Amino acid sequence: MDQPIGITAEPVDNHRCKFVVSQPLHAAGVRRFASVDEAKGSPLAEAIFAIPAGGVTEVIVSGNIVTVVKDSPAPWQAVGKAVGAAIRAAAASGAPPVAAKAAPPPKAAGAGAVNDESKKKCQKRNKKKKENKKSLNEEIEIKEEKTLTKLTIY
Repeated sequence: MDQPIGITAEPVDNHRCKFVVSQPLHAAGVRRFASVDEAKGSPLAEAIFAIPAGGVTEVIVSGNIVTVVKDSPAPWQAVGKAVGAAIRAAAASGAPPVAAKAAPPPKAAGAGAVNDESKKKCQKRNKKKKENKKSLNEEIEIKEEKTLTKLTIY
């Protein structure tokens, strides 16, 4: 028989609480969910966002630590029990509690050409700036020479 899951709640302030779980929930780094939409596909985060009157605004999962951020005035003693139940249910389900982070969408066809064109424009603009700066520097040097000549005459 599996050992029961131990959870310790460590409130940081009225809005944040860290839940330390006796087993890892997500070993692949840190996953941050800043909305219900971002939580889709991750049973643990979905369940925590769904806590009634929890006012959850963010869930962060890393290893055996789940950090929950809320904007509701409900005390952690009330919300924490629901978070603990969500953690236990997600861990006991047999499915990964947290889905792997989705890969970024592939570049659209022709996107490289747009980037190459933009790069060429930037290089051309920078070359013009350098030429203008060089011209300006030469003008300043000439003016300084004339000024020095005038100073020498006096």
